[in-house]
Amino acid sequence: MFIVGFSSRPGREKDTFRNLKETGECVINTVSESMIEAVNASSIDAPYGLSEWQISGLHEAPTSTVKPSRVQESVLSIEGKVIDIKEFGAPSEGMSVAGLALIKATRFWVREDATNQEASHIDLEKLRPVAQLGGMSYGRILSTFELPRKRWHDEYPQNETLTNLQHQ
Repeated sequence: MFIVGFSSRPGREKDTFRNLKETGECVINTVSESMIEAVNASSIDAPYGLSEWQISGLHEAPTSTVKPSRVQESVLSIEGKVIDIKEFGAPSEGMSVAGLALIKATRFWVREDATNQEASHIDLEKLRPVAQLGGMSYGRILSTFELPRKRWHDEYPQNETLTNLQHQ
């Protein structure tokens, strides 16, 4: 399951949000550093219904469980179906609208050269993901780390705070 958030420009709903409401299907394509300029080109405020494929220069690739195409250049693409949509704010002239879409993944596509042999991990150096943080700000994920979660069973006997909480 994925939760995708949207915040529109004043007076105009995001095309992606509108498409999700109208079709109930999507493809979530990860954006890598190598394609950021093309993705940014697709964010132009073109009239609704105009294809962004030609604007961006990215290429369509087939999907198997949804009608929309995936981005061929994307290292990781996720086909999905909308489970629920929530809108916040009334869409009226000059107002921004925010929304959330709950999407159930129906198929994953990962470029073969970007995974380990078991296809259980994606190589961060191949993925090189970029995230839109808001407005014109973007961020890179350059490293990851693992942090094991503690278990009550193991921590309770030796942790005074947990012991006190248990006996309240």
